[in-house]
Amino acid sequence: MRTKRSFLERIKKISYATFAASFGLTPFISSMLLVFFLVSNFFILIIEPIQKSGIKRTIPFVLPFIIYIICLPYTYDFKSALSFILKSLPILILPLLFGLNITIVKKYKDDIIKYYLNGLLISCIISILIGCILFANNFNMNKLMYYELAEYLSLHPTYYSLYLLLGVILLMFSYEGKQWYKVMVLTIFVVTIILLQSRIAYVCLILLSVLKIKSSLKKGSFISISALLVFILLMIFAVPNSLKRLEQTFYYSENLTDLIGNENENGVTQRLWLWENAMNHIKERIVLGHGLKSQKKIFKWKIHKHNLSNKTSYDYKEAALEVGKLNLHNQYLQILYESGLVGFLFFLVSIFYIIKEAFRGKNYLFIYCYGLFLIFLLTENLLDRQMGIYFYSFMYPFLYLLKSEDLTLSHQSFQK
Repeated sequence: MRTKRSFLERIKKISYATFAASFGLTPFISSMLLVFFLVSNFFILIIEPIQKSGIKRTIPFVLPFIIYIICLPYTYDFKSALSFILKSLPILILPLLFGLNITIVKKYKDDIIKYYLNGLLISCIISILIGCILFANNFNMNKLMYYELAEYLSLHPTYYSLYLLLGVILLMFSYEGKQWYKVMVLTIFVVTIILLQSRIAYVCLILLSVLKIKSSLKKGSFISISALLVFILLMIFAVPNSLKRLEQTFYYSENLTDLIGNENENGVTQRLWLWENAMNHIKERIVLGHGLKSQKKIFKWKIHKHNLSNKTSYDYKEAALEVGKLNLHNQYLQILYESGLVGFLFFLVSIFYIIKEAFRGKNYLFIYCYGLFLIFLLTENLLDRQMGIYFYSFMYPFLYLLKSEDLTLSHQSFQK
């Protein structure tokens, strides 16, 4: 009996820790470890008695999936919508599993966080090493930056930056171990974030440094954190194209035809073009929206109609067809587009409820982490892509179930 219990304990620990370590180690590895996580946890639930104490707390994280189900029947693209429902099943399953296994979560919290940080550390080292080898081949700095750096492990630069920023928060606000380890890992994470050149990540990184400076005034670590902020700013200035990408953030034109199909087109202008068009479409069905995964099909219809009835340049027409194939790169707007005010308000209610409960439990570290996620939703559809779904479904219910004192990490916990 003792051997059986020991085996189950080992499986629990391995399933949680290895999946936590997988986010920076290619989507394929994450998917395989998710399967292992689900199979092992369902098996454990069958053998051991179910604990329902935490399930009420994690239900708000399931709400995006419920919104998807509600706006499925009236979609214009049922096949794509049904495929997406299957892809987004982790949003339903993982938070509920955490709620049913709340004692496991608290027992192995140090291991989950340790493996998460070490998985990212390994990911950064692999990516930078590959980039350096390719750079040495032809002295092309692009091999160490942006999409190319992220794609060595089949990752997206913005998503990769989000994983690393969560690691930065955990190190900055909860790790109380040896300073050399903290400085080393923080430096590697910060350098990688800057090389990935995500605009929203730059803003969040500077914001986190300022928040840490404010909190460090009482703890005597003001100088070291200020030095980190100076290092971040110098790196942004030093890395090629980083300042240019930040400057592009402030470009705007009231004329939609000026945003794409010309030399000014970039990720920011594409988003502005998508958002302006989306707002016009939303007004047509403001209450219930256009249905799950209908946006791309509706954009295609509208663009073809516009191209036939308006005299715009050939370059603009071609660009409009290409950009129209993208999602809205704003999760809030995407939910409003697909589920209308009904789904959008439900989504906001779930966010406010989660934040209210976190404040009530004084789980300020979770609030930092969740706030980071909510900021990234302004420029990305994190809940529409596989790795974003995995990340949201696993890391946030996990951190939400812990108390602030549970999230204080010592160096000893990393040596277990």
